Amino acid sequence: MGIFTVLVMVLVSAGQPAFAAPAADSEYYPQTLHYIRGDFLKFYHSVSDPLTVFGFPINDEKIDPTGRLTQYFQRARFDLQTTAQGPVVTLAKLGYLLYDDNGTPYNIPQTGPTCRLFPKTGKTACYAFLQYYDANQGDKYFGDPISGLELRDGGRIVQYFTNVRMDYYPNLPEGRKVQLAYLGVTAFYKYVRDASSLWTRGKPEPGDASPIIRPITSLNARAFVHDPLLGSGLDQVVYLIVKDQDNQPVDGAEAYVTITNPDGTQNKISPAESTGSDGVLKISLPIGNFAPRQVVLIEVTAKFHNFQATADTWFRIWY
Repeated sequence: MGIFTVLVMVLVSAGQPAFAAPAADSEYYPQTLHYIRGDFLKFYHSVSDPLTVFGFPINDEKIDPTGRLTQYFQRARFDLQTTAQGPVVTLAKLGYLLYDDNGTPYNIPQTGPTCRLFPKTGKTACYAFLQYYDANQGDKYFGDPISGLELRDGGRIVQYFTNVRMDYYPNLPEGRKVQLAYLGVTAFYKYVRDASSLWTRGKPEPGDASPIIRPITSLNARAFVHDPLLGSGLDQVVYLIVKDQDNQPVDGAEAYVTITNPDGTQNKISPAESTGSDGVLKISLPIGNFAPRQVVLIEVTAKFHNFQATADTWFRIWY
């Protein structure tokens, strides 16, 4: 069973429920530069945490070749169906549409109370994936499993369901280790093949069927000094590390430094450079002449677009 007994659940992803809704107003998402409107907006907010369930919109609503109105999200695709009762929003069966046989089976025991067989597909969901399924109305949103546990993407453990794919990320914080794959992104590149409307951190490579589209929603900052003990009048070096909500480095975060000297005076510095691709910025700070054994406080605020985070560090004047 191994890691599966300790996987922690997060909210669920898109499935195949239907939700009829009258047209409403619209919402703009600056993280991806797209709107959600009308019936799609109503459906988007029909779940308690749409950002976790569906993700951000990655294009605006568009008529597909069949004449159906659609909109892609990171983890889902909304389809507007015309019925006798009026327009109904449904979720595309992206797990079924995108599944292939290229995964490596991850064989574990699949009997007992920690597993469940789904007769319709003959597949079994086990351990934390089954807990995730039950905790988040998987019968309504996920559909049945259509694969067993597999190793993909360099060894990540995944499982496909009719509408979603569950992935396990061991390095993410507790409560975020089990997530839903960005099948909406993959489907967009497969069926629409137009990257011009997507907001990404960088240009996707030619032929890349699944680029990273992961908007930053929050920042985390840490700072530490090179010399905890420093002679008076010397320069101190401070390292700033900036990461996002998924513990990934943030490239291009600006820094604003406030130095509080032992006498209470403050110096404010804004380095011209920003964090690099590793999320790190090295800052050289001039320090005044002060008596030994006194403490200098340093506050660094990292800013990236509309997000910011603050980190504190300090050192002592030693001689």
